[in-house]
Amino acid sequence: MVDSIQRGAASEDLLFKRLVDPTTDDWRALMALYARTFEAAQRETEDGIVRNLRTPENHREGGHVVIAVGTDDRRCLGGIIFSWLSLISCGYVSYVFVEETSRRHGLGSQLLTQMRTYLTEKTCQGSHSVRGVFAEIERPQPDATNQQRMHFWRRNGVRPLAVEWCYPALRYKPG
Repeated sequence: MVDSIQRGAASEDLLFKRLVDPTTDDWRALMALYARTFEAAQRETEDGIVRNLRTPENHREGGHVVIAVGTDDRRCLGGIIFSWLSLISCGYVSYVFVEETSRRHGLGSQLLTQMRTYLTEKTCQGSHSVRGVFAEIERPQPDATNQQRMHFWRRNGVRPLAVEWCYPALRYKPG
């Protein structure tokens, strides 16, 4: 589970770690990757993530849980930001992202597995099961890249929301 070492596809040790402290080097490395991966209009601000962060001291209902994956030399390769929605017993994937040079090696799938394990072990605590996982996914155009992306989500058991979707304004723009 989280804070565990697993052997990666390229024979490097991978460390999956739940992050709860935004002052750490691990947090800063993850947020730098997050900012490189998503355009400013596509991502929640770091302040917003921190404000909604679920920590051992703050069991915020629906709050963000953050898991990072890195190497034993502390290089951040990816992360997932998700929430537990107890009223419907479902996980909600806000963001999953992997360093461009490390994509298509199973890290995204491993991050989703870590999320499910966390939800089952830490959030549900045996009282009920995870009924599903969903995400807002931009409706794909019929090209090969988007077909691969949708296949990734289906293969990992994440259901896209059936809504007409466009990026909402995630940052306030005066005027």
